[in-house]
Amino acid sequence: MVNTENDIDTEKINDSDKIQGLGVSSFVFPLIYSCFLGMASYNIFSVAKVDAYISVALGCIIGIIPFFLIMYILRNSGGEDIIDLNLSLFGNVIGTIINVILNIALILFATLILYNLALFLDTQYIPDTSSLYVKILLITVVIYAASKSIATISRIGQTIFIVNLGLFLLSCIGIISEFDYNNLLPIVSNGTKPIIVGGLEYVVFGVLPLFLLTIIPTKLVKNKEHIVRNSTIMYVISSIIVFLIFLIIMGVLGYEVVSIYKYPEYMVLKKFSLFDIIERIENTLALQNVFSMFIFLTLIVYICSKSIKKVTKNLKSQELIPTLLGILIVVLSNYIFENSSFATEFILKYIPYIVGITLGTFILLVTITIYIRNLINKKSNDLLIQNNLNKEI
Repeated sequence: MVNTENDIDTEKINDSDKIQGLGVSSFVFPLIYSCFLGMASYNIFSVAKVDAYISVALGCIIGIIPFFLIMYILRNSGGEDIIDLNLSLFGNVIGTIINVILNIALILFATLILYNLALFLDTQYIPDTSSLYVKILLITVVIYAASKSIATISRIGQTIFIVNLGLFLLSCIGIISEFDYNNLLPIVSNGTKPIIVGGLEYVVFGVLPLFLLTIIPTKLVKNKEHIVRNSTIMYVISSIIVFLIFLIIMGVLGYEVVSIYKYPEYMVLKKFSLFDIIERIENTLALQNVFSMFIFLTLIVYICSKSIKKVTKNLKSQELIPTLLGILIVVLSNYIFENSSFATEFILKYIPYIVGITLGTFILLVTITIYIRNLINKKSNDLLIQNNLNKEI
């Protein structure tokens, strides 16, 4: 059985079991970008239209607030992951209830991500293959990765981030010649409200999912004092990348073309041409989207498995839990989103509110509780120090 970090004394953990290198920060970009393909991009372009890239810039700025709330949780977690932290903050009963609600929300979220990923691969890569077969293939790889330790998953995340960065830079080089500034005009033609709404959509889909960083026990992180700094740097880099992606999509395709397609970030890659020699490699370049969604799914299955294992310690065959979760996600994905038109309407009208309210409330609840706990502990320590001083006097 794996994932037994909390049962290990921190001082006895080998370096190979610790998260090293880019570590926690390597997850920032895939978590930010994983919800864009077929979801956030579609919503933001639908709302903000030509000004979608401005909405992204605004969303990056607004997103600083929830980002630092998440960093506050990480910094004050006492080395625990979010599952143990909830039990510590709210007690076993309420903490378990919160964890159950969190697990349900994450499983539903994973269902939606799997649906979008399978639909994208089915329509753009392997149109003659059954969607169910694609989902089973994807979830099998996710289950295998999620059954590993968080240190191993972090190494996978670091590799994927480097690959994604390389694919992004290559995409920019091959597409920039097609950029037309006229496609960015007119600016703010529909007023400021759509831009603000689009910015909030960015926060919901791009920033709130970063709370998954809290599944990492900071006691397993080597040089954990640099977590906030490195994650902040990665947040800035990721924000710039996403902004450039939207800017390039609009500048190359124009809104009239963007509004037609469900995956404009994929369609813009069809314009790729490097020195008129290398062409038609959009399927390779688009893997950056696939890799990000894979990491997102892996982290969700990992945290839900770990949470379930904590309440089923006496049950045998706990190693089957990731597999059972994977099967559940596939079944729900097939059952809930069997109609593509329903899925599109659901993503556009309901998901922003569901994700925003659920994750936003959770982040605020944990942050406020930690703050109150720290405040009480500080007052208790001050009172103890004062009493000791009085005794000495």
